[in-house]
Amino acid sequence: MQQNARLINPPPCGLHESSGNWLHSFAWKWAPRELRELCAKTKQLETAPAPGFALQLHVSVADAFLLEWAAPSNSVAVSVLHQRTAGTPGTKVDFDRVRKRLEYVLKGLKKVVDHGQTRYSLESLAQRLASPFFLSPGSSYPELLTAAQQATADAARAKTDAARPGAILCYAAPRLSPPYPHSSPTFLFLCRDCANAQGRVGG
Repeated sequence: MQQNARLINPPPCGLHESSGNWLHSFAWKWAPRELRELCAKTKQLETAPAPGFALQLHVSVADAFLLEWAAPSNSVAVSVLHQRTAGTPGTKVDFDRVRKRLEYVLKGLKKVVDHGQTRYSLESLAQRLASPFFLSPGSSYPELLTAAQQATADAARAKTDAARPGAILCYAAPRLSPPYPHSSPTFLFLCRDCANAQGRVGG
């Protein structure tokens, strides 16, 4: 039992040693148990998994980021992600599609890792991680803002709020004081006012 617990809830550096450990730790901290279990199983793979290894569920950028981190190779990561997104064994075309998307996602996060934990806004980073792995046509990932850009955006929002007293406004900005509200397996970020208005918060 203790050994299984260590697999499901490992110290983040226990999956891979890398300069990106702080970002992996950030994503891992809020990962639902089901995803942690899948990461633990993925870590044990030596080759592409058999059909049915991963349940078909919504996949966020954070999910893909952590599964790629856990996988022993890129081909294993791609196979697991395809099963997760499509629920089928997959073809070369399917795997190429997942591989290209994974490369794109990781490239977008690399600049955050390279600049360390203080340069970029954690709010915008959380929004990026919460985004779907595969976007709907015409949509794009939330912009990654620097701390200075986030402060400017927050000031503009505060000014807008002040100009519309009593209005319920939601900018989909996550609240970073733990625990995060989330809906497994995808993070759900909603301001408390909007949550109250939608009946999601009691009291």
